[in-house]
Amino acid sequence: MSKKICSVVFQTHWDREWYLPFETFRVRLIRVMERVVSALENNELESFLFDGQVVAAEDLLEACEPELAEKLHRLMQEGRLVLGPWYVMADEFLCGGESLIRNLEIGRKLANSLGNYQQVGYLPDTFGHIGQMPQILSGFNINNTVLWRGIDANQSELRWKGVDGTEIFTLFLTEGYYQHPLNTDNFADNIDVYLNKITERATTDELLLTQGGDHLRPAQGNMQERIAEFNHGRDDIELKQSDLATYLETLQAKCDDALPSVEGELRGNDRAFVLPDVLSTRRYLKALNQEAEDTLTRKVEPLLAMAPVENYPNRLLEQSWKTLLTQHAHDSICGCSVDEVHREMETRYEKLAQRSQAMMDMALLSLGCITDEVNGQSGPSPFADHSAISLFNPNPKAFDGWVTERIFVAGDEAYGLQIKDEQGEILTPVIIKTEPGFNFESPIDDFPDRIEGHWYKIALQVQIEGLSYCALNVEKLETASPIMARSAAVIANDTLTVEWCSNATLTVTINQTGETFDGLGRIESSLDCGDSYNYAPAMNDRLSVAKLVGPVQTRQHTDFSEMVARVELIQPSELSLDRRSASGVDVRSYGEITVTLMRDTDYIDVAINWTNNAKDHRLSMHFPTGEKLEVNASGQRI
Repeated sequence: MSKKICSVVFQTHWDREWYLPFETFRVRLIRVMERVVSALENNELESFLFDGQVVAAEDLLEACEPELAEKLHRLMQEGRLVLGPWYVMADEFLCGGESLIRNLEIGRKLANSLGNYQQVGYLPDTFGHIGQMPQILSGFNINNTVLWRGIDANQSELRWKGVDGTEIFTLFLTEGYYQHPLNTDNFADNIDVYLNKITERATTDELLLTQGGDHLRPAQGNMQERIAEFNHGRDDIELKQSDLATYLETLQAKCDDALPSVEGELRGNDRAFVLPDVLSTRRYLKALNQEAEDTLTRKVEPLLAMAPVENYPNRLLEQSWKTLLTQHAHDSICGCSVDEVHREMETRYEKLAQRSQAMMDMALLSLGCITDEVNGQSGPSPFADHSAISLFNPNPKAFDGWVTERIFVAGDEAYGLQIKDEQGEILTPVIIKTEPGFNFESPIDDFPDRIEGHWYKIALQVQIEGLSYCALNVEKLETASPIMARSAAVIANDTLTVEWCSNATLTVTINQTGETFDGLGRIESSLDCGDSYNYAPAMNDRLSVAKLVGPVQTRQHTDFSEMVARVELIQPSELSLDRRSASGVDVRSYGEITVTLMRDTDYIDVAINWTNNAKDHRLSMHFPTGEKLEVNASGQRI
């Protein structure tokens, strides 16, 4: 019988924040790595895998004492403390594709600067995998991946074919990455139990033990001596220390070329939970993240690329991307951590928004669209209102449609506004809302001041070529087409008719065909006794459905229609003490739903402002189509 070889890769899986907040975990990280450094220096360990995400090394070096930092730098440069390829182990479904590419880009750059870079697509604990991942990894010359969650397969060695046809070698961790038998007293027996499980699905005699787990350090016993003790007298199996890249190279050489393949998105839930309910947990985090990603990729970077900025903010931009990427960690963006973590995430998003605005202002200053100097400068005053504005199209394709903007005009309230483009063509915006207020500016060479005036929310129909902007001038009018208030709960344009029904749902009719969709926008709540990862209905569930409160308010303009409905939900305040049914107390949650329909459009804008007063429940809004959808297009109008 041939002897099987089991490569032992010592590792820790490091969550920056989860059931403890970031700074608490970072102090633990220092303690874990003190033990790792000691084991490496004493040759107990040949190498140690730092979880495939370089941010952990960055966090560590920022906070540890100089003596430990010096040792860490040396071990990284020797390649014994293995880094990369990712900056952070992100949830692949809750961040954009560009963010995943930047994640690898920054991870590679930082790992190389610290001393070594592991070209292994290590993704042991993300909650499923997108179908483009083979393509993304191949773009960085990574031809393999190591996965756990998301695969339902009968063997551990596979090919993964992405949606574009790209194939990469895949190692399926059939028992997961969290294995630490060498940390236990009866390590020999526990190793045998583990090896018996993985051997059943291995296709070669090359096996793998990822020795370690979440936030774990190697036990105080000598690891090398334990391996030698296990190997003594064994003629069937031999443990040897290795690293992932070396192991995968050996394994691939011994695998059959005709390995079975898996294709596209990997969301299988049979072998390991992929925890799909985190897609909707703490929705406010998802909304903040979408705004942050869109701002960086569709505003900040395109503007900076177009502007003749004297000193391009490379460092500030990279720091901003790092801040965003740290939010994408699979226990952060998923919304499954303790409250302290997510409060801190909100603060990071606020800081990121401030940085993004500062970089956009930098570009606008360079383009001459704004100024922050009072003295000795021609052009606009830093205290100017928005009488001169520019609309920017960051997309490569031309835009033709409605945009909504909020602008400030000094002085008394205008009855109407008129906008002229550079060719003198007059565009008439719809004033959706007017509020008295002020604008505050702080020049770089004089005292700050405020201007009194009014803020106008306007809708404007424009045409702008791709990656270009148009300059517009705003003028006040003495008269304007009024927005008429009506009592009828229905609005329409040439394409669609939308009606509020008495059961607090919408009915939409396609005017040309007469096809009707009923029951849209129904809000309901059910009890949830699950954890922060999984929804679970209570044994004695109670469904609550929202109802209309008062009449629907409708406003009509030749270019714009709007309906505002107030709804309420009478629901259990929380679960009962045994978490099997509703408590005996009800609460009222409520909201305002605004439905907007613009002229010449084939879509409806729906916005909801909701006040929640209940615990332990799942709130959902339903839009039944009566059809089975095979494809969806995220972030696009479909």
